[in-house]
Amino acid sequence: MWPSEGSVSEEVFAIGHSLGVKWMATDEGVLGRTLDVSFARDGEGRLPDPAAEKLYNIYRYQKGETEMNLVFRDHTISDLVGFVYSSIPAQDAANHLIFNIKRAAQPVLDSGRDAVPSWGAP
Repeated sequence: MWPSEGSVSEEVFAIGHSLGVKWMATDEGVLGRTLDVSFARDGEGRLPDPAAEKLYNIYRYQKGETEMNLVFRDHTISDLVGFVYSSIPAQDAANHLIFNIKRAAQPVLDSGRDAVPSWGAP
């Protein structure tokens, strides 16, 4: 489920859990405010390694009976998908998307872990 950024809360997790929702996704800004982390990119749109390791993960919320898996979208890649790729040839857009995902996730992969990049609502 993709709740709006302003509604991500313990109450929404509890409601989702009671309805059988197993995971939720939302924007990186929510994660940044929660962890007090900046997801500022360099001139090529790449995150510093520590920020990439925080963003490209699955988080698990658990409180009482409520459990929820959480992923956070990469806002930069999301903007490319939503606003840029429709104006360029499909093969070029696909190649650029794959290149950006691999480049963005590389710090996590280099550490020997799996990366979970997300770029939009399911």
